[in-house]
Amino acid sequence: MAAAAAVRDGKVVVHFRHVGSAPILKQQKYTVPSDAKFSTVTALLRKRLELGDGEPLFLYCHSAFAPPPDELVADVAACFHTNGTLVLNYSLQPAWG
Repeated sequence: MAAAAAVRDGKVVVHFRHVGSAPILKQQKYTVPSDAKFSTVTALLRKRLELGDGEPLFLYCHSAFAPPPDELVADVAACFHTNGTLVLNYSLQPAWG
């Protein structure tokens, strides 16, 4: 049931929230294919923040842990969505363990 609430029409809504001095996105919610790897989410955020490959970017789920790049977005969303949306915090420096 949790997966059904997080995945709609093969997509997951991802809500990015900045932490600390990280830039704020003008658009904070995006839809990502549910079968994409988490590295796709990182690439999307990098592009929106206009960060180079060598610049640091940290993504956290539930303000606590960073999902592995090869994890499927649907799996992360199924376990950690809030009201059908996967909320991810991002920062340009380590924020949580």
